[in-house]
Amino acid sequence: MAGTLSIEILKWNKTECVWNQIVSHNTGKTTYSACQLKADNKYVIYINGQKYKILKTDQKGYLKFDVNTKSDLSKIRIQLINK
Repeated sequence: MAGTLSIEILKWNKTECVWNQIVSHNTGKTTYSACQLKADNKYVIYINGQKYKILKTDQKGYLKFDVNTKSDLSKIRIQLINK
């Protein structure tokens, strides 16, 4: 059974992006791509306040990652580490 995914963006800028992910059914893995971040910088990704992983943006400020959440509502945050 396919589920639906809704995104509620709470904050979005070059140093921090925060949004709520709302699913109607377990949708499995969701792949996110964030752009217009600071190029060649490390960002920490949090899921529901817990550190999930640290990734580095490419030369164009692009970041891609997968999320496999278990709950209907998840808060996702990307935050710049080295300012």
